[in-house]
Amino acid sequence: MKICVFSDIHGNSLAFEAAHRMLLKESADVNLFLGDLCGYYFDETEAWRRLLTVPRLIALRGNHDNMFVEAADGDISIQERYRADYGPSLELFLKKDHKDMVAWIRGLPLSNEEGKCRA
Repeated sequence: MKICVFSDIHGNSLAFEAAHRMLLKESADVNLFLGDLCGYYFDETEAWRRLLTVPRLIALRGNHDNMFVEAADGDISIQERYRADYGPSLELFLKKDHKDMVAWIRGLPLSNEEGKCRA
């Protein structure tokens, strides 16, 4: 069984574009995304759209993804702390149409136990 493991896209859709091509070429039995679609960079939505095209994807929610969901739910303190620690990517994300992406992230598990994953 071939498994591709990747993580930490952090909104960098240009870098993920190159990784995406490699993932598709590998034709793995499982593509395991360990989280952090969001953060630092400014194109989370495009990276998310590309991530959804990865075949046989199992995805987990990362710590930055959690912060984006909490901020989208209105937690102002997260927004302030995120900007101070990581810059304006969260703030800019919240100005975009993000409801579908946040709903998708919210549905991701925080961890995975053997035999309890979605493919």
